[in-house]
Amino acid sequence: MAHRTWASLGDELLGHYSDAIGSRSVTVNERAPRVATPPTAWKRYVALGDSLTEGLSDGSRQANGHYRGWADRLAELLAHSGERRNPLLYANLAVRSRRIADVVDHQLPRALELGADLVSVLVGANDLVRLDAQPEKLAERLGEGIARLRESGADVLVVTAFAPHRRYLRPLHERLARFNTVLTEYAMQTDCLVLDFAHDEACAEARTWGEDRVHLSSQGHRVLSYRAAAALGVPGAGALGSLDVAMHDEDSEEPEHWMLTPQWLWTHVRPWAARRVLGRTAGDGLEAKHHELVAVSPRRRVRASR
Repeated sequence: MAHRTWASLGDELLGHYSDAIGSRSVTVNERAPRVATPPTAWKRYVALGDSLTEGLSDGSRQANGHYRGWADRLAELLAHSGERRNPLLYANLAVRSRRIADVVDHQLPRALELGADLVSVLVGANDLVRLDAQPEKLAERLGEGIARLRESGADVLVVTAFAPHRRYLRPLHERLARFNTVLTEYAMQTDCLVLDFAHDEACAEARTWGEDRVHLSSQGHRVLSYRAAAALGVPGAGALGSLDVAMHDEDSEEPEHWMLTPQWLWTHVRPWAARRVLGRTAGDGLEAKHHELVAVSPRRRVRASR
């Protein structure tokens, strides 16, 4: 109880107020009217982002070193939805460690080249983890990029930036809240779909996160894919997501039970810190696993390739 001082309790209360303010602004904006597009109408889906969209930590049914991820899973859900007669064409341009500038300057133009009619955007954590980050300016830059996608006629699903719900990450969560508030305003002004996963109850669950405590677990990727499918109007996606969670209910051990903190520091934090000192990132030299469009149908599962 030594740390439960009036000062720490006051800081915690202010943090709760900050979370509530961010949650309210997103919820109000989501009430804006939008004309829904039937999931079967989309022919070319392109995913933009960083390691979360690349699929890190989701090695389910994948060869060693390859990852599946929520966007790959979403592509399959879209391909299976309704009475789709032709395969869904899908590209995943996300690469680990990428930032907003990489998405706006490189991934976004590529999505336009591919003629995407549906684009998902999830990026920002790698920018906001920096202490000198300017959340509002970062959100404005990404929002301007999203507007370019909408001008092309593509539908856009914007997923709010999120992070594990850990007390030592409160400064990061405050920056995330500021970023998400401005980004959501931009998204709603351009008639985008917004998925607020930052305030989703699943985001706060330990089993949503992998053993590195940074990336989503296979469970987390599955949950996010069903949330995204529901936001896009895929029939039955919400019910399927609930069933999936129930079927994997035995996988509820917290990540700390899988890897003790000293081992975690040595295995995951030490390499990250070394790269930061050397000015490198985990994504240096890597290319997107699906730089070109690939066909996804009920008979073919998306497989990661380099």
